[in-house]
Amino acid sequence: MFSHRLLARRSLRYYFRAHLGVLAGAALAATVLIGALAVGDSVRESLKQRAEQRLFGAVVALNTGDRFFDARLLDRLADDDETGSYQSQPGHPTWKSLPAAARGATVLVLPGTASRQDGSARANRIQIFGVAPGEFCFSENVGHGYQDGS
Repeated sequence: MFSHRLLARRSLRYYFRAHLGVLAGAALAATVLIGALAVGDSVRESLKQRAEQRLFGAVVALNTGDRFFDARLLDRLADDDETGSYQSQPGHPTWKSLPAAARGATVLVLPGTASRQDGSARANRIQIFGVAPGEFCFSENVGHGYQDGS
């Protein structure tokens, strides 16, 4: 009679090539999955960095849709925060300790359409930002605008 060990040994020897193929396939699949996870993390981190660059340090945004609110809302938020509990991450300053310019800016955002006067080009569904002079600048690279309040 055959023992189970002998049977298993003969089976492994007979199907050796098939087992090698399965082993190689599993190793290749694991390598591909690990590579995809690494690339995915890299892409996620680079997208996160690009989004943070586009936000220009904004932590909170309030979109009121078709409603408007008073421009003094930022001051009221700071006054209501008696505990100084605004803290996005440990070690960051509280809301009240931030300078007024760093607390935020009120921006009026409206949908619009832009076109050239001669009609040769048109851009639909753009966003128009209305910002008080000297209050906010979307980019350090802008050479003109209201950075100094003039």
